[in-house]
Amino acid sequence: MGGGVLFVVQETAYGVVRRGGGSVVCCSDVCISTEWSGPPESLEMAIRYITGRGGSGVGGLSAHLATLDDDFDVLPIDPEFLLQDIQGQVDSTREFINLESGNIIANSYGAYLLLLSLIDQPPLPVRTLLLSPVLGRAISEERMLFSRPPREKTLHLAISEQRLGMPDHLEIVTGEEDEICDPALARQVGKQLGINVSILPNEGHMLEPASVESALQRFLPMGGNHL
Repeated sequence: MGGGVLFVVQETAYGVVRRGGGSVVCCSDVCISTEWSGPPESLEMAIRYITGRGGSGVGGLSAHLATLDDDFDVLPIDPEFLLQDIQGQVDSTREFINLESGNIIANSYGAYLLLLSLIDQPPLPVRTLLLSPVLGRAISEERMLFSRPPREKTLHLAISEQRLGMPDHLEIVTGEEDEICDPALARQVGKQLGINVSILPNEGHMLEPASVESALQRFLPMGGNHL
């Protein structure tokens, strides 16, 4: 296949569960029904995939996407990748998405690395969808959870100063009850960047399979080169 490129960034562990009569391919916060056949054959694009923290790139959504294109490739954010310092992680992410066209789907910590990789770079000629993106610190008293990603202040300053090499199209989809991606922060980032932010009611960091399917079907170009 020729044409654009689809990048997918996904979070942590994978699994396969059953829902109704169909199989659902899941990672910790991305599921997609295998009953969805994906883009039609007329869609011309290679698929590249970047996992989230701890992802192996084997099985789950990665395996499903691999069935859609012979040119599928993956960058695992696995323990070996995470041996790099944050600058090495950002550089590796930037190098992997350094193409002239394509479509990016970024999830959770992978989305965070993607945003960091855009700082002080030229515009990125791709369309980009961020699912449950890590955008800053997360606090949950109920779960006794506190996390703060590296270079949080750097990212927020770059966003406020509009120093991101913006994709041709960028949007965020996250859950109203997401403890990792604060919906209020997602709205704030969306306002600062002038992009659309969809907050899904009654959903957490792991979006429902139907919601992921809907987002992908809406976002993926339905044939031809949209760039």
